[in-house]
Amino acid sequence: MKQTEPEQGRLESLTSLRFFAALFILLYHARAQFDILAFLPKEYEFPQGVTFFFILSGFILTYVYQGLMNSKQNKAFWIKRFARLWPLHLFWLIVPIALLPMSFLFAYKMREGDFWTALTTNFFLIQTAVPNTQIAFSFNPPAWSISNELFFYAMFPFSVLLFKSKNWFLKLIPIAVPAMLIVLFVGFSHAAHLPKMCYGLSQQSLIFTNPLVRMLDFNLGILVAFLYLRTRHFFENKKIANSFIEIFLLVYVASTVALTPFVRIIISNQSESLAFWFVNSPLVWLPFSLLILFCAYGKGLVSILLSNRVLRFLGEVSFSLYLCHFTIFLYYRAYLLEHRSNIDFLIFMTLCMVSSVGGYFLIEKPARSYAAKRLVQTKISISEPKLSSSAVLSENTCHHGDQTKEPDTCPGK
Repeated sequence: MKQTEPEQGRLESLTSLRFFAALFILLYHARAQFDILAFLPKEYEFPQGVTFFFILSGFILTYVYQGLMNSKQNKAFWIKRFARLWPLHLFWLIVPIALLPMSFLFAYKMREGDFWTALTTNFFLIQTAVPNTQIAFSFNPPAWSISNELFFYAMFPFSVLLFKSKNWFLKLIPIAVPAMLIVLFVGFSHAAHLPKMCYGLSQQSLIFTNPLVRMLDFNLGILVAFLYLRTRHFFENKKIANSFIEIFLLVYVASTVALTPFVRIIISNQSESLAFWFVNSPLVWLPFSLLILFCAYGKGLVSILLSNRVLRFLGEVSFSLYLCHFTIFLYYRAYLLEHRSNIDFLIFMTLCMVSSVGGYFLIEKPARSYAAKRLVQTKISISEPKLSSSAVLSENTCHHGDQTKEPDTCPGK
């Protein structure tokens, strides 16, 4: 008997949320250059936005592709995802190499072999497979999370298959295996007294950028998506209740982020490594997951506002914004360090937005269209709902450890 999937529609509010998360991290990086952003507190973990993108990525991909049934559909999925990530990544790998001084392409002083190791791993989007902060954050640092996404995409069909199994032992594997690896890596980092960020092995490279650790964030998004598919009909015609819940969740998210420094201090008394992992992932799992879930329902006032056409477009180009902004930021640090005024910040934001729109229309969309045409020509297809296109993307977000420092003042330089 042919299986039928539930009718699916557009999740427009989630597309808009992506823009705000990307903007959040852009401001985190840009605060080192522009005086207007001096009010942003340095002690807050702005890179928590990466966790939001990973959860959202697992959610959206499950919503769209949870019906994958065979190897041909898996192949089509992988081709589409690769076409979504790699062309734009390649462009923003070449641009910093062409424009920036060599010292700005790495967080620390270069050692023999660094350039070619970094270039090779970045080209194939496997830079986070190397437990070295220098490699993970090389050239265009935000691309580390794209490297993680590529790993998540490779594992996605198998994770969904396990989650849909009727055997509870198999259902637990996508959660239990990453959890055990987290215990291993965090425990080793604590026992070895690894620094938060340095050349080589650090808390950053072993815990934060490690795809085996971040896989749990992504798989959590898969679980939230299955919850959504089971419960979305319960929230129809409940606009007032959903509006209050959505507003509450915004306050919940903001409060959790605001309390992060205090939570980190408390846990750091026991373990720096545990605190570093906890505040960047588990602390925000619940508020981020609930916000994504209720905005996906799309029945409240916040969801309606987020469905605005302009915000949806900004969400469409947010992946391109995420990849381009750091190169523009480093260009300022390299050549325009004294340009710190409000007008300079406005010019910076304009350059970022123009670059993101250009990247979206000139690289991102054509690459996706080409991949889709090739799949049709080879008779490999996979059905998708009419979903806002940027909702299904690398979600990734960006973080670069402490790259707000000038490269020549990084520890170990």
